[in-house]
Amino acid sequence: MVLVALAAPAIVGLAALAVEGGYAYSQHAAMQSVSDLAALSAAEARTRDGNAANPTLEARAIAAQNGYVNNVGDVTVSVNSPPTTGTYPNGSVEVIVSRQQKPILMSLFRKTAYTIAGRSVAVAGATGNGCILALDTSSSDTGISAGGSPVVNMPNCAAYSNSPATDSAYIGGSASVTLHSLYAVGGINGTLVAGVLHTGVGALADPYAGKFTTPTNPFNTCTYRSSSKMPVNGTQVVPPSNGPAYICYSVNLNASDVLNLGPGTYIFDGAQNGALKATGQSSLIANGATLVFINGADVALNGGGATTIVAPTTVSNSSPYTPYKGLAVWQPAGNGASGQIAGGANQTITGAIYMPSAYVSYTGASTLNVNGCTQIIAWRINFSGNSQVDNVGCSSSGVAGFGYQSPNLMN
Repeated sequence: MVLVALAAPAIVGLAALAVEGGYAYSQHAAMQSVSDLAALSAAEARTRDGNAANPTLEARAIAAQNGYVNNVGDVTVSVNSPPTTGTYPNGSVEVIVSRQQKPILMSLFRKTAYTIAGRSVAVAGATGNGCILALDTSSSDTGISAGGSPVVNMPNCAAYSNSPATDSAYIGGSASVTLHSLYAVGGINGTLVAGVLHTGVGALADPYAGKFTTPTNPFNTCTYRSSSKMPVNGTQVVPPSNGPAYICYSVNLNASDVLNLGPGTYIFDGAQNGALKATGQSSLIANGATLVFINGADVALNGGGATTIVAPTTVSNSSPYTPYKGLAVWQPAGNGASGQIAGGANQTITGAIYMPSAYVSYTGASTLNVNGCTQIIAWRINFSGNSQVDNVGCSSSGVAGFGYQSPNLMN
């Protein structure tokens, strides 16, 4: 009995330590779950909203929803970007949910409070599943529109409009639009058949800005001109081995014309009457090629036959001259001419349609390019007809990825 009496304080202390330790562990597990959720949401907000204060607001809102309100009941929700400790990628967000716990059963042995905390670090991906981007930042313009009765089926595509207008994106009439998600700096007028709407997001940067140098013709010579026209009979056209082909006349495809372009770069110079137009049942085939339209050159691909353009996936400054990796159709900034990209049931464009100063009307194909990769980046974009785009196969197409991506926990 004497030994038991002497050992009783130690036995009680160990029992209290076990109970208190179990309680502290369960509290830590709960806080860790909350900090994980808060960090993921904060990382997405940091990338999506373009506002440095939003990650903190987002993280604390998520924590509050789960019972941990900052500065209430000895609870602290700290948000840091970059994290205060460790080495993490740019854009990482650290969330620490902590509280001061006063001893309960251990109060006989410890009088001061101890800290229970959960710490998480998350980062949103630098690229996402974006394939549509309207760059117009005017508060009076609609960046992305689908009016009339088009069927726009892009289930793997995220679309972005940088316009802060109340109708930054517009879906009207009897348009049927399916997207993975639609993001707008301003408001969205209309609804999707399927997909998630996001308004009030941060403007998305042009993924190709500054990546390429606008081509020039230093010798003021033309590979193809009115007296030496490109063959329009299905014969493959191969540009010069030491540079691009300069087209100085309006290439008009009609009836059942077929223009087959070999790998290389084809520059249509508007100052030299260069243009490319396809109507009727004409077909355009350009495999491993970039079609460049400078000095106001027009492009109108409305042919009802096969339209197949596959951008270069590698860079070469020799033969074939393909320095524009990932670009299928390019009109450099400032050239300003509008573009019409349309086609029949057999249209396949693999790569980027990049016309940053143009208003592009895209009709597209009636069958989805399964596992393909099409990007459309323009000043403003209108969809009509039966438009379909896929970006499942972008990993090998050479295009630059863009858009918001679901964040990942780093620890």
